[in-house]
Amino acid sequence: MDAKSFGVFLAQQRKKQGFTQAELAERLHVTDKAVSRWERGIGLPDINTLEPLANALQMTLDELIHAEIKQERSTASAVQAFVDLFSPQSQSVWRTIRSTCFILSVALCIVALALCPGNVAIQWKVNFFAVPIAYAGKFVVFPALALLEAGTLYFWKFCDAHISLQEKHFLTWCYILHPRFAEFVKLLREAIFLFFFGFLIPFCALMTLLLNTAHF
Repeated sequence: MDAKSFGVFLAQQRKKQGFTQAELAERLHVTDKAVSRWERGIGLPDINTLEPLANALQMTLDELIHAEIKQERSTASAVQAFVDLFSPQSQSVWRTIRSTCFILSVALCIVALALCPGNVAIQWKVNFFAVPIAYAGKFVVFPALALLEAGTLYFWKFCDAHISLQEKHFLTWCYILHPRFAEFVKLLREAIFLFFFGFLIPFCALMTLLLNTAHF
């Protein structure tokens, strides 16, 4: 859906309900110039305006977003479908993944403390072969990596619990383009979080373990 087609549809439905632009604007607590811009295809309503606009025009949010009056309205509203993107149920899988990452990180720390020598190489010079050039105590390196992993996983959890208004705006327009696209974008976001917060630090710990046990 583009702004032009949405504007034409909005004007048709406003006139069908018998509203002037000023009357519709008053119901939405916006200016009549804003309604005029929407109908001319210059812009689109704000995320917080979509649901009141749909209610004012006596249609579902799904019909408004897709600029189409459906003959048979689905019992599951588009509002609920969009809210489900941020619901606790949709995040339960990622909570399990975060917990698994933390447990594996702690287990890796314990294994590393048992297998590595007292001091482990933390810097390497690579030429024709790798040569360790700097060392640190294993009781500092591996617990620090485990704590860093715990911190990053907590930050990931915090980001899920406090999704910014800008991100909600972005996902709303993704949902307007296509509901599946919004779901894909959120999945991609979580995959990126998984890579940076759930994979990189345990990978560094694992490589440190393997490189040092190989020289032990």
